[in-house]
Amino acid sequence: EIFSYQGEFWSYKDVAMWPRPVQQPHPPIWMPVVGSKESIEFAARHNLPITPGLGRSRGLRDDIIRYYARCLAEAGHRITPDHLSLGISAYVAYSKTEAVREMGPYHLYFNRTLFSHGNFTETELQRQTGYASATSTDYVSAENRRAAQFGREDFRGLTMADVERQAEQMPWGTAAEVTDRIIEAAESAGADNVQISLNRGVLPHEMFMEQIRRFARDVLPALQAHPVERVPLAEGVVA
Repeated sequence: EIFSYQGEFWSYKDVAMWPRPVQQPHPPIWMPVVGSKESIEFAARHNLPITPGLGRSRGLRDDIIRYYARCLAEAGHRITPDHLSLGISAYVAYSKTEAVREMGPYHLYFNRTLFSHGNFTETELQRQTGYASATSTDYVSAENRRAAQFGREDFRGLTMADVERQAEQMPWGTAAEVTDRIIEAAESAGADNVQISLNRGVLPHEMFMEQIRRFARDVLPALQAHPVERVPLAEGVVA
């Protein structure tokens, strides 16, 4: 199948899609890291599932889901747990202390070096370049506005003490704790899909492989056996 596209910012001539998708009219589409008002509204109009935001703020995540549910309703759709997928970083260890000791330095490296280098997510920088509109976060509640800025210094200034505090609420630790925290996050968001990152920060190969083995053996079966059946944040939402 060959197509061309002429747009305001990008144009493509004779693009060939091979192999041809089996699903018609197209394969399932997800919109990842949705956070701007415009992205949420676009996804809702087209009834596309989303990953609600990127970051550590549950308050911002909840604002995104509420606004998305409202936009879906206005477009004649209804949100379900299959509309949401959470991005979650996990680490399986014998204790919380061990998890922080082993994973903490890589988490720091990811935030202070990899993620914050040039930080394409910083909202104000995106506005200066025209990538984000002046009203892109208008839907965010006042208490979550700072989280919606994704300030570079919030990532570059992270310390091990910060990581230790954050880890208290993260799915880092024993397999039982990792399982419980992932299920709780999915239930509170109303998401029946999760994307698990086991290598946030360039882990050594064997360390990463061991995480895959432990997660698959000790955590994944319980997640697969736990369907999420409602979106509590969207209850009562009407068009």
